[in-house]
Amino acid sequence: MDTQTDQSQLFIQLLVGSGIVSREELADFKTIARDLKMPLIQAIMSSGSLERSAMDLAGEALSRIGSRQVSLDMAIRALRIAVQQNIKFAEALNKVRSVHRTTRVFVSAANELTNILVDAEVISREQLGPILVKSNEYASMVGQVMVLENVISVQGLTSALTAVLMVRSGGLSRDNAVKGLGYACKQSVTLEQALFELGTFVQPDARDVRIGELFQMARVITAEDYAECLEIELFKSKDFEAVLEERGLASAAHLEAAANLLSSISGAVLTPAQASRALFRICRQGQNLYEAVTEARSAGAGGAHPRLGEILVAAGLVDVAQVERVMSSGTSSSVRLGSALLTAGLISESHLYAALRLQSCLKQGFITSDGVVDVLSHMAAMKGTLDQALLELNIYLPSRMQWSWV
Repeated sequence: MDTQTDQSQLFIQLLVGSGIVSREELADFKTIARDLKMPLIQAIMSSGSLERSAMDLAGEALSRIGSRQVSLDMAIRALRIAVQQNIKFAEALNKVRSVHRTTRVFVSAANELTNILVDAEVISREQLGPILVKSNEYASMVGQVMVLENVISVQGLTSALTAVLMVRSGGLSRDNAVKGLGYACKQSVTLEQALFELGTFVQPDARDVRIGELFQMARVITAEDYAECLEIELFKSKDFEAVLEERGLASAAHLEAAANLLSSISGAVLTPAQASRALFRICRQGQNLYEAVTEARSAGAGGAHPRLGEILVAAGLVDVAQVERVMSSGTSSSVRLGSALLTAGLISESHLYAALRLQSCLKQGFITSDGVVDVLSHMAAMKGTLDQALLELNIYLPSRMQWSWV
């Protein structure tokens, strides 16, 4: 990095990549910088919202990158650990190096990810060139560089990686993957929603919960962390668990607990929602597995799932009389009831689809009845979308589990 602008950009990438500054905070800082006509770095430094110690650690990381002691990727990982564990950057760097598992897999600059993004017209070949140069310069995965450079959103990257994963597993043809990805990025929706709307979505097994999904549901990792780890898993042939540990996102003990919880889900001992609550207690509150599972099962105990009409009434989207009037015509299934309510002008399309998506997750154990009502009520009160409501309430529900409308 030769210019001051490059240094500032690199410093921001360190702050965002390590989690010191979230993308939402970065957007706020950009607004402040624009309104006050000051450099973005100055807006961040003068905000007073960031710990001085974290900024000092980021400064040291930047210095080491400049002197070519570490790559951007290694610096981000060490910075993340240094902030989380309140230790010196050098100590964190040693931890990263000690846990790092080398691989002989060579990651080609242009690979399945970049090819599918170009074919889906999400990025152009002209955009790709500079990204590949920076990926090599930073020693970082190309997808992560695209996110850091704001060429693609985190959701767009996750959709592209999911498309690669589904094509590799044989669950989706490449042609449908390209069409779905292009539609998803154009409409700013997930790949699964795009495939559903295009009629090419394949229903997943509700008990087939991925470890990355469990960690996201437990709010232990972010969507950006998930995309970062998934890209490494796909293109460096490493287990997702190993990547989580290497990048300082989970300890060996946390991974062992997660494996037990996943087994409990597949054996129908725990619902995904209960397992995620247990993992949160283990990772964030220091509980042991037995205590966490016992409390999660107790808190998640409940009776039969409410029907769609009951959910809509509880969320205040329709009243009892309206539902009873529609049901008196013989309508019973969720989809038929929803269609009848929509035709009668008693509910909006966005609220109906949101309720059906949430009901899918409810039936599969990814959310509780109370959780469904809370999300729908928040969505209605804020006059936003379901995805916005989930984001504002800090709730993660795997997109692939939201489309089993039965």
